[in-house]
Amino acid sequence: MTGRPLLDVSSDVLQTDAFRAGLRAGIVGAVVVGGLGLVARSRRATPLPIVALAAVAASMVGLRNAFGLPGDARTGLLLLAAAGVAGVVARRPVAIGAIVSVPGAVLLARAAPSEPSWAPTFITITAITGGSAIAAFDRDDAPCIGPALLAVSVAALWVAVPDTELPLVLLGAVPLFALAGWPFRLARVGAAGAFALAGLLAWVATVGGAARPPSVIAGFGALGLFVVAPVVGVVTRSARGTVTRAPVLALVVLHAGCVAFTARVAGTRSSISMACVVAAGGFVLTALAFVALAVAFPADDPERSSATVPLHGGHT
Repeated sequence: MTGRPLLDVSSDVLQTDAFRAGLRAGIVGAVVVGGLGLVARSRRATPLPIVALAAVAASMVGLRNAFGLPGDARTGLLLLAAAGVAGVVARRPVAIGAIVSVPGAVLLARAAPSEPSWAPTFITITAITGGSAIAAFDRDDAPCIGPALLAVSVAALWVAVPDTELPLVLLGAVPLFALAGWPFRLARVGAAGAFALAGLLAWVATVGGAARPPSVIAGFGALGLFVVAPVVGVVTRSARGTVTRAPVLALVVLHAGCVAFTARVAGTRSSISMACVVAAGGFVLTALAFVALAVAFPADDPERSSATVPLHGGHT
């Protein structure tokens, strides 16, 4: 696609069967999520934590309709979704969800391509650790920016891998769910679908990146701020709640920079080891920028605190 006008590339994407299959499923899913969110708002309920589950479901339908979905991938994603739900029901979405997600992650890994040889391990680790990170991020996502970040993540995955057929389905299915997030705050990503979402990104990255293994790293790199914010919050207590306090645009730009760096810089290296080193550097830079946001918008800032409205009933 290098050197081609953006409008031509966009036109080509819209005309692909893969994108249209994802788009059809995404439209249905986004309408359902938006409708349920409006009902919940009319009853003064919190934003519904269902975007991740709905996005995974729409993607699975789109993938099945466009190419067929391998049995191990389908069952693995369903088990990962069940693990997320179990964690929410147990009120320990990160700890319990991570433990219960292991069987689903292992089964999903069986659907990995034969090359690169480390693809199954990558899928397993990303599904568990990435899912834990998304669930932890969701606890602080009062402004509901998660759905918008997810749309950016899918776009980054699409530009990262050489075989774009599966990512095109996600590109059609997932971005529409951003409309349910900020600024309308009808729904947020939710911990229930966190592990299935991370597993889906990892699996699609291994299939799409098989011809250029370093690009597979984008399956984890696409998580961007979903990983950085919780990790920085653990290391630096003052950074906790920054997702709620910092400007939404700044957070989206920071996430976009992180995932774009992984996709177009780290993912184009000549070896997986170099790709990992470069990607790690990108995550460190993103973490430093996130700390800077935490300093700029501290927890004891009365102006920012007064502008933040807690969600009724807390987060799942």
